[in-house]
Amino acid sequence: MNNKLRYVSIFEVVRDIPYGNIGSRSPLQVLKKRKGSCSGKHLLLGYLYQNMGIQVQYMMCLTKFNFIQDLLPDNLKLILKKHEIYDYHNYLRIFVDEWLDVDATFDNPLKNYGFPVNDKWDCASHCKIAFRPIEVYQVNDLIEEKKEAIKRLPREKQKIRKIFLKQMDKWMESIR
Repeated sequence: MNNKLRYVSIFEVVRDIPYGNIGSRSPLQVLKKRKGSCSGKHLLLGYLYQNMGIQVQYMMCLTKFNFIQDLLPDNLKLILKKHEIYDYHNYLRIFVDEWLDVDATFDNPLKNYGFPVNDKWDCASHCKIAFRPIEVYQVNDLIEEKKEAIKRLPREKQKIRKIFLKQMDKWMESIR
């Protein structure tokens, strides 16, 4: 098996870990619980790639859940009609002949609901980024920098974000 096929295989294993909140961004917890957010899944994927000798950059982008409103059930759409819910999405850039954006956020079953699942990634092109970025940053300490970015959101925005994420996680569990 050539290296690119290995990289794609590892990507697919991490991608197919169900997306959702486990209360931790730890890659070890993602493995243990077989579920993870974009942060935990990309920390795990980055760790695996780095151990294979691949250069990895951890990326974070400001986005809004409102951008995926059409994919969601009515109860979540209602929240998004009343509130703009900002979040910080994580993905990777890896160097394989050139820098490539890699996003393993959404697992394959979510494709049936219109989520942007990277199910045919070839390690020769960019992945689709799961959430439309407003601003993009490279981060050194993904967990701490994401925690700090979320803390900078107004308290009310943090509160509604948390409620929304909990309901979205519950819905995603029900459709898998």
